[in-house]
Amino acid sequence: MLIRLDSGYHFRRAVPSHIRDIIGKREIWHSLGTTKRHKAKSYACEIYAITERLFSSATRIMEELTESETFIMDELPDDVRELFASLIKTYRHEIQTLKTKNKQQELKHNLHAIELIQETEKAKDIAEQGIHLLQKTIKNIKQLKTPTATALVDIQSQINEMKAFLKPQETKPSPLFSESVPIFLATKVKAKSTVIKSYQMTFRRFLEVCGDKPIRDYTGEDAGAFRAC
Repeated sequence: MLIRLDSGYHFRRAVPSHIRDIIGKREIWHSLGTTKRHKAKSYACEIYAITERLFSSATRIMEELTESETFIMDELPDDVRELFASLIKTYRHEIQTLKTKNKQQELKHNLHAIELIQETEKAKDIAEQGIHLLQKTIKNIKQLKTPTATALVDIQSQINEMKAFLKPQETKPSPLFSESVPIFLATKVKAKSTVIKSYQMTFRRFLEVCGDKPIRDYTGEDAGAFRAC
């Protein structure tokens, strides 16, 4: 059902042989517009449900017509052909609606990310302005005949705190999941071999579903995708 190509994931499903003349295809393909498996899987499930309704409706009508599997579409009465055409049109409309909804959700997510970046940049600008004003204040105080030592210390402390806020945080690289597995298993020295094998099978399946990434990069979506598989 899920096909991974260079362009991303695709939905693929064979059309049952007895309704291929109605659908006009041997297979149904839809681009899922993503390279992330957990998103593609959720999207594909929705397309599967819509496709299943189409196949079920076409099959039910054929059974009512008691036609053989080799019937010719053009030989059916006009009203019956219009009914099949309406089913296909409804299917295409539902697929297009689903694609539009997914694009809107992706756009909304991207806009939210942009807003967060803008807010962060705004906070940095304010902090940099604050540093400039504090440094100017220190300069003015030093020019006084009797500068207050406490005031200078307090202001310099504020400057240091704001500079620390603006400085990019240095974080240690997070190990890959595959690198952490042997370390974890090494701690289970008293575990039974069946338990170790169970761990190994679970970890292999997790890598298949979520991919091998630095542990810090996994999200709740990855956990949800793994539970759903």
